[in-house]
Amino acid sequence: MNAVEATPAPTLREQQAEVTRERIMSAMADLITTEHPSEISIDAVAGAAGVAQRTVFRHFPNREALLNGFASWVHRRLHTDDDPAQPTSPAALARATRVYFPRFEVNGAILRAIRSIRLSRELAERRRESRKQYIATAVESLTHDLDEADATRVRAVLHLLASSDAFFSMQDNYGLDSHEAAEAVVWAIDTLADRVKRTKRARGSA
Repeated sequence: MNAVEATPAPTLREQQAEVTRERIMSAMADLITTEHPSEISIDAVAGAAGVAQRTVFRHFPNREALLNGFASWVHRRLHTDDDPAQPTSPAALARATRVYFPRFEVNGAILRAIRSIRLSRELAERRRESRKQYIATAVESLTHDLDEADATRVRAVLHLLASSDAFFSMQDNYGLDSHEAAEAVVWAIDTLADRVKRTKRARGSA
């Protein structure tokens, strides 16, 4: 039996680079909540992070790399070791909103700000496909015997319901906090799933 190779510990230089990168990202987070991303300069980020401009360029060679890196950094902040497992049913997807909506609320200012960031086409497409696969897996047990048009409608609605866009809409328009919004989504997903099941049963008995 082959021995499992231990992952080498990061070198001091790698640790320092990670600390510097974190400072740059934290500075970006502070700036982006008060200024539009298009108005944030590399020089401003360097000043807020307390590093030289060339240090920012060492980590992010241009503005696109900086903005993409920041979007990825924010995405990682929303996910922890306590994340729910990949949902494999609409009910599990609904329950996951009880975990993620409070995180959307805590990181609300940053999440709202990055909506205006124009991500690279590659990163945007990768995020989009990953999210669509997440939803498809969550509802496969409900949609596997639907025709593709109906299955697509179900996936599209649940994609929206379980999103930060849905939470911010309920917060802004109806004053719901993360708990109230999550419970509204749980109700909506349960209602939709029940409707789909009843429709399938009716078709089967027709």
